[in-house]
Amino acid sequence: MRKVVSEFALERVLKRADLGRVDAETRFYLLWRWTFGNAKVHFDDAIKLSRPMGIELTEIWDRGDFVRKEKEFVRVLSPEER
Repeated sequence: MRKVVSEFALERVLKRADLGRVDAETRFYLLWRWTFGNAKVHFDDAIKLSRPMGIELTEIWDRGDFVRKEKEFVRVLSPEER
C-alpha cells in the first residue's frame, strides 16, 4: 500500500504519470524533499518512506552520497551540502 501511495505522490510532484525513467534513489530524494524538506526525520519514519521505494537507507548513508544518519535521525543533504 505504501508503494502505491508513494507512486501517486511522485506523480503529483512531477506532474506526470510516467515514472519509468526516474530511478529509485531519485524518486526517494524527490519524495523526501516534498514531504520533509530539509528536516531531520526519526529513523523509523525515514524507513517508512524508503522501503516501499526499494531503498535501503543503510547502504546509501554508508556511501555518503546524499543521506546522513545523525544519532536516531536521518537527513537528506541539500544540493549545496553535497
